[in-house]
Amino acid sequence: MIRRSYAKVNIFLKISGKRGNYHEIVSRFVKVPSLYDLITFEEGVFETFSLVGNFGCETKKIQYIKHMKN
Repeated sequence: MIRRSYAKVNIFLKISGKRGNYHEIVSRFVKVPSLYDLITFEEGVFETFSLVGNFGCETKKIQYIKHMKN
């Protein structure tokens, strides 16, 4: 299955507090319908997670990847 993952622009951002090591935020996003990535999903049960693409940075620095490996 291939899906579009649309870009979004943050038009408002306010840090409203802190919880542990994370900041709580209040924000407003607007979808950009003309700008998107294509994401491919494969059905099944997998023991590993892989992310393939040109990200412009090392994937070990992406917060979601750090979370998935723990």
